[in-house]
Amino acid sequence: MPVGLRVFLLSLVCGAAGGYAAFRVAFWLAMKFVGGEYRDVIAIGAAVLSALLIGCASAVTAGVLAGRARR
Repeated sequence: MPVGLRVFLLSLVCGAAGGYAAFRVAFWLAMKFVGGEYRDVIAIGAAVLSALLIGCASAVTAGVLAGRARR
């Protein structure tokens, strides 16, 4: 398998795993600490935002580390 494909697949898997974990943690934290009428909406918004940010960051980090390891 080419090195570029390995780096891409590792980035994809790590990004998805990081995004999923961030979504679960942020949703749990928001449901625990936020009260009020719009509790669910705020929890979903916080969870989606954190999943996007953490998922992208973990994908980039995994890609960089995998690319450096191949040198």
